[in-house]
Amino acid sequence: MVGRNWWLGIAAFLIAATVGCAPADDDDDSTPEPACENDSAPEVLVQPVEDGQPVGFEVQVAAQVSDPDGISTVSLYYRTEGAQGFAFTFMSNDESGAEDIYLGTIPASVVQDPGVDYYVRATDRVVPCTGETLAPEDAPELPARFETRLDVELLPFYADFEFDDGLCIDANLEDQGWAVAFESFPQGIHNWRTDDRNPLSGACSASHSEGIPGGFWECPPPDGEGTIVRKNWLISPPLDFTAKQQIAVRWFERHLDSGICAEAHRLFVSTTFPDPALGEYTQVAELELPQSAWQSSAWHDLSEFAGNEKVYVALYYEGGSAGRWQVDDFYVGEPLADLELSEVSALPQGTVPGSTGVEIDVTLVNTSENYSAPPLSAILTTADSQLSIVSSEASYGEMAPGATAQGSAPFVFDVSATHPDHSYLDFAVQLSDGEGHQWAVPVRLLMGQESIARVSYSASEELHLELGHGPPVAPDFSVAIESAAPVDGSAQAPWEVNVTDEAQLLPPGPGPRRWFLRARNEGAVSAELISFELLVGGVAAAAEGLPVSLAAGAEALLLLPPPPVLEVAAFSVSPDPVAPGGSHSLDALELRNDGAATVGPVSCVLGSSDPDVVSISTTPVSFGGTALAGGASAVADSSFSLEIAASHTDNSPVELVLLCSDGADTLPVSFAVEVPYAHPRLEAVRLDDDAGGDDDGLAEPGELVEVFLTARNEGAFDTSGPLTAQVQAALTSVAPFTLSASAPLEFGTVPLEAGATMESSNSFQIAVDSSALMGDAMLFDVVWTAGTDTWTEQLLIDVTGLPWLPCPALEDPQGDVVGGGEFDIRSCSYRSDGTMLEVQVESWVPYTAATLFLDVFFYEVPGLFSVETVGGVPDFEDGCVFGDDLVESVPIAVDLSDSPTATVRVALTDMNILGNNTQVAFGAGSCPGVYFCDTYPAQVLSFDLEQGSYNCDGSGFIPLNW
Repeated sequence: MVGRNWWLGIAAFLIAATVGCAPADDDDDSTPEPACENDSAPEVLVQPVEDGQPVGFEVQVAAQVSDPDGISTVSLYYRTEGAQGFAFTFMSNDESGAEDIYLGTIPASVVQDPGVDYYVRATDRVVPCTGETLAPEDAPELPARFETRLDVELLPFYADFEFDDGLCIDANLEDQGWAVAFESFPQGIHNWRTDDRNPLSGACSASHSEGIPGGFWECPPPDGEGTIVRKNWLISPPLDFTAKQQIAVRWFERHLDSGICAEAHRLFVSTTFPDPALGEYTQVAELELPQSAWQSSAWHDLSEFAGNEKVYVALYYEGGSAGRWQVDDFYVGEPLADLELSEVSALPQGTVPGSTGVEIDVTLVNTSENYSAPPLSAILTTADSQLSIVSSEASYGEMAPGATAQGSAPFVFDVSATHPDHSYLDFAVQLSDGEGHQWAVPVRLLMGQESIARVSYSASEELHLELGHGPPVAPDFSVAIESAAPVDGSAQAPWEVNVTDEAQLLPPGPGPRRWFLRARNEGAVSAELISFELLVGGVAAAAEGLPVSLAAGAEALLLLPPPPVLEVAAFSVSPDPVAPGGSHSLDALELRNDGAATVGPVSCVLGSSDPDVVSISTTPVSFGGTALAGGASAVADSSFSLEIAASHTDNSPVELVLLCSDGADTLPVSFAVEVPYAHPRLEAVRLDDDAGGDDDGLAEPGELVEVFLTARNEGAFDTSGPLTAQVQAALTSVAPFTLSASAPLEFGTVPLEAGATMESSNSFQIAVDSSALMGDAMLFDVVWTAGTDTWTEQLLIDVTGLPWLPCPALEDPQGDVVGGGEFDIRSCSYRSDGTMLEVQVESWVPYTAATLFLDVFFYEVPGLFSVETVGGVPDFEDGCVFGDDLVESVPIAVDLSDSPTATVRVALTDMNILGNNTQVAFGAGSCPGVYFCDTYPAQVLSFDLEQGSYNCDGSGFIPLNW
């Protein structure tokens, strides 16, 4: 997709006239055609295409089309100006977002010099008299037209990406004749753009935007597991190669890592169309990724394309939006001398922020083997706003291949007192021969010492480390490694990263962003994170809380410098207590800092995601005028206000958050405000089947049961009146039953006191259908009422309601799951009524129901049966694994709604169980090699996929008796 936008504005549309309507002709002239009864034709408004469209790129046309009889077709006709006939394509409203807006595309091969003719034809759905409209109305004789732009640049071509107004932010590369195209990136912001961040020369450069690879999408090729190849192109203006025989391209570049995805850089050339979608590009070179300091690319020979009148040179990026590829001073022309930095004098002793009159002598070398450099004029430039050039001009004598030359005079500059110490000072010496040939030589000086981030760790298997600053979920800068144990068994060397480029964000202060280290143990055994420190100016700033052990699959996040940790220590409310439907203020709110000192004074805004907080003050409130030291407290200078919904009657607190700022960090502080009220809840259920069943207190198939409820007032206040409950059948019940109409249940004649319980004096009646099965759920909605207050709760009654029996086996150890499996088996339980058997297996940790892979094996001598489920869909088989599917007399039920437990119900007759016992085992998760990530009992299921052996012979299974 080429990075251009279309818009719709009614005032900018051409209004087309109706040509007419005519009956369809069946070519049988002996039969008169019916009279035309179509009173209207489509109304068509076409947005004019602006002149100056770049040659070789597709153009989108938008039209607003309407007709009371409906639209049959909308077609776009087009031709290159001067061509004989029109081609056409159908327009569509599928992607416009509006039913009456139709879009069509003129192909890039048609968008040529000097322009394009086009018009739109629309027809309605009246049969046989179809209405037709052409826009413009005199088309095709007088179609609409737009001019194209083909500004061919002569060689030598030099682009420094500078703009006449000196500005770079929000500038458009297309204004300089460049084109950008992004393919398969989800957002156009991940594209080539202008960039004012430390260009080599001047105020502007071009860069491919860095961003977040994973988290939002998988790392794509060249080395990721994502399936979408994401590509971005930076395409030069058309260049005239007719006047030169020897032609080469060279530019200056640098690369800053950001994220964990790999990327590929390539150089392409097209002699036909600039649009990559046409596939006319030839790859010239696979490019190595540059370093973080500015450097010259290699010279790439383009002489094979000499003689072409129109040549496009393109830089190609492939990968996730993982790094910033920054480009400046792009040159195409005859090969020139290669000028590089030979020597630069050291900074004078004691150069620090605030130094003035700093002199440097720059010596250049011509590394070319074939080309000499003529005498050159030079200017020293910098993009560092905290460096001021005092004396910027010098000259250099002629340099033969391999020769050096020293500038005729030293360059002189001042360093701002606010410039970060221990940082790089970046300059560029820009050279010109007065004949249109230009060179740029990067010069990097180090003021102070280089800064290093150092991480010490111990890991025998894969450990993922990511270092960066900014929000860890979407860092402004990050670099990552995958580390493993040394093959020779020696101690692991610390991971060190040169972070001098980030000098203004380094300690002793947190700057505008805080540094982080994220460690994730992707191995099967524990690892240790020993230390994390930033060495700046020879002084180490170390993270707290280390060393720390990382279990298999565990992750740790460390922040440096340590952040403030703000907590709400105290407050009062007015009026007190907080009541539903009331407006209240939080007075004298006190913050306590349990972490490092804040950078500056603290101010906070009150917020809440609780739907029952219906109104809240949004005015920032300060907490004194000074920074808050570690261990210190401060009281708000004014009050916060909020309003609670009248429906908040469940005695629960409302959750609030203070979004606090100290000038460097946003510090969320969560707390709660109590809202005391009465709150009746269901305490117990008593089933009476004396008259309609076997008097065992269970709700069994075919029985008529009286149900009594016991209520408990869990609130802080008495109910506002006597308590009643109305019961209705819920629509989501599984079990078939009938609820007899009943009067509301009554719980005494006076309000229910706080903390008190009471059983209803009357009951409701249910008739359980004889087809119901053990474990089927009967669901009821219970509406409590006291005075004008109501509360709603759901009641579940199991058919039979038999208690669960624990499996006679020891708990499976926590953490023995392998390969990153999610379901870490803990224990099991079971129950049976002689017809159905239910088993329930519990995980130590919650699981994801949609992806859970679970096998339950039943061993009933001499047969073996299994229920395999993926995401809750059961498959009933015989044998160990890969057995034959079996037919169930009663459908198997799998319930994954109550994580961390999973429940499976099977009919006993389907497993030929005639007695009151069987044996069971479990396997969870899918892991390569061993098949299951966890088994219960441990090792009772022994699989080796490489050897093709499967052992589940019933030995060691858990016996179940009922």
